[in-house]
Amino acid sequence: MKNKTFFLLILAMTLLLSSCIEITQHIRLENNTIINNTRIVIQKALLTMAQSYGNDSDLSSLEFNDETIYQISEQIPKENFVSIKKVNNELENGLEITVRYPRTKRPTVQNDDVAPIFYPYLKNKTLVVEFNNMSSTNIDENNQMVSAILSGFKYRLFIDSSVLSSPKKATLYTKDEETTYTMPLINYSNFTLVEISMAYLLSGQSLRLVIE
Repeated sequence: MKNKTFFLLILAMTLLLSSCIEITQHIRLENNTIINNTRIVIQKALLTMAQSYGNDSDLSSLEFNDETIYQISEQIPKENFVSIKKVNNELENGLEITVRYPRTKRPTVQNDDVAPIFYPYLKNKTLVVEFNNMSSTNIDENNQMVSAILSGFKYRLFIDSSVLSSPKKATLYTKDEETTYTMPLINYSNFTLVEISMAYLLSGQSLRLVIE
């Protein structure tokens, strides 16, 4: 009975908080250069609610402090770096990161696991996004609640029509390409939205998203 209650608590927290973390990325093309803006925010209600349930998990890794900003700025090549802005208001805490790079070349970063910053690039007539072996194991493996919550979050990619106009499908491939997943894709008048569950990105596998 105790285990069942704990499971239901995790399930309730996951469903309740699945929209409390947002990773949204907007890309557009200017003079053959991709302008990539990534916004990573966590709603402060997540931390408050977790504490109200008596959860002793270390959720400090979900906050964004000066050390985090420094680590991210160090990982981005100087020629690609534009800005990092801290988001801190009554509801949210997070970062807004802007980088720029050639349309057909992904920047080579020193360490791409400090923050979920992805670098979509054009290849022939497709847009490619590579996810290199992200995993939730950097969080305490015994912290089942945090892992369950994170699995409900989504990564949203907004693609300006200057980058790719009215694509038809978005496919997520595993590294060996033996397994594929069709991702939700919605076309609007001036942009396209693609959504991916963080459950895929935190699977520990290297993945590749192809939009065409």
